[in-house]
Amino acid sequence: MFVTGPGVIKSVTGEDVTLDELGGARAQAENGNVPPRRAEQGSSVRLGA
Repeated sequence: MFVTGPGVIKSVTGEDVTLDELGGARAQAENGNVPPRRAEQGSSVRLGA
């Protein structure tokens, strides 16, 4: 979860980032916030063994 958007990041740091980079599935999985499995929208993921 994030509390700002790409525009604020750009104005503060000068860095271009996307919404997905700020809080998408990849960012969450890399930070240990969700299991490291992703699914396309509309599909399901079975968590666990």
